[in-house]
Amino acid sequence: MVSTRANIFSQLEKEILHLQRFKPLQAGGLHGGLSIIKDAFPNAAFPTGAIHEFFTSANEDNTASFGFIAGIISSLMQCGAPSIWVSSTTLIFPPALKHFGIDPHKMIFISGLRSSNDVMRGEETILAGCDVANSTEEQLHIFPGTHSKHVIIQNGMIKDFKTYMTGEVFQLLSSKSLLASSVEKNEFSFERFELFEQGIKDASSGNLLNNIFHVRTNTLLDVLSKTENYMYLSGLVIGEELKSIAKENYLTINIVSSGPLMEFYRKALAEIGLKNKLALIDADKALIQGQHKILEYIQ
Repeated sequence: MVSTRANIFSQLEKEILHLQRFKPLQAGGLHGGLSIIKDAFPNAAFPTGAIHEFFTSANEDNTASFGFIAGIISSLMQCGAPSIWVSSTTLIFPPALKHFGIDPHKMIFISGLRSSNDVMRGEETILAGCDVANSTEEQLHIFPGTHSKHVIIQNGMIKDFKTYMTGEVFQLLSSKSLLASSVEKNEFSFERFELFEQGIKDASSGNLLNNIFHVRTNTLLDVLSKTENYMYLSGLVIGEELKSIAKENYLTINIVSSGPLMEFYRKALAEIGLKNKLALIDADKALIQGQHKILEYIQ
């Protein structure tokens, strides 16, 4: 009876994962005592083509997390390949990695970038794979996301960079603020893209704190539906991020992204008159190329 019930639950889990579009992963990856971790993931397979985030709140938690991560890395590195560790600080003592079966010389440490008031974590690796032109004129690379990055390149080097909390602000406004009842997510449907473009226009000529209240009045006065408002709000927030670019004279403006965000930013920049300067770069391909370049440079 117990066995039958377990089989039923196992089959239901597989069907649910299929409906959620989880692709079957090849079993393996983790070995030794850590193999039990695989059971916590769909299809009992540890995903290696993904980002795993660890959040800590105290120094002792950091230490424990580093140890846990080192154990996972040790298991994944059994094929003999090196590992890249990207961090803004050197909190790992390389010789200590030997306790986890990791040869320190196979760990490549890359610190992030920082300015006097900003930081970059990971985008620099993608940028390395973007085939940046060595020009005396300034080029702009935009990395859309939760915290969008704008990186200015001149003479083949980073001149400056800024972070815009575009994605996070949009999420807060659309789910936690007064506007949450006025918008409804529509999975980035392009059917009413003119509303997104209207948001870009209003952001270019107006003030964000005033503009976002129009999202509320759009529903109160039956001007737009909730799904239409979602597109309009998206345009307002992205437009606020991008509107100052029109005042600059960049040689090229490169959108480094993939998926729907690439199209959103392309249309937004075209709307503010920068279509002829745009170039699109696949972020996934650039990441792989960047990792290869870093490895070749170190070797």
